[in-house]
This record gives sequence, C-alpha cells and structure tokens, in this order.
Amino acid sequence: MDKNGNVTSGAERQVDLSPLFHRYENKWVALTEYTPHYKVICYGKDAAVVHGKAIKKGYKNPVMFKVSPDLLNAIF
Repeated sequence: MDKNGNVTSGAERQVDLSPLFHRYENKWVALTEYTPHYKVICYGKDAAVVHGKAIKKGYKNPVMFKVSPDLLNAIF
C-alpha cells in the first residue's frame, strides 16, 4: 500500500480512469502497463487495430479498455 492506503501492486490495484472517459468516448484505448501510472498508447474504434498498433509500437501487453457510452451514463 502507498501512504494513502491505496493498493499499489497486484490485480487489486484501483486506478481512476475517469479522465479518459469524455476524451475517448466510444473508442478502444490501449494503455501501458501500470508503471506507476497508465499512459495512452493509441486509441480507435476497432479493438484489433488499436491492439495491433500498440504491439507495433513495442508494447507487448497493452491494457485494452473500451470507453462505452453506457459507462459514461452510469457514472455521470
């Protein structure tokens, strides 16, 4: 845990991805692995294309994330 009590390792880590929601609405986003923050590698409408671009950029295990309108409606 970090000094604020947040889990900082393993699959239980909580990360606020809300800054991505409006900017990448209805798109697939490829993120770097958590080290110590996620960064956007690339994004687009097709998951396979986005994943392929991330791999071509040298990221072996990009974290894929879909920012769906349903998710936005549930949160905001």
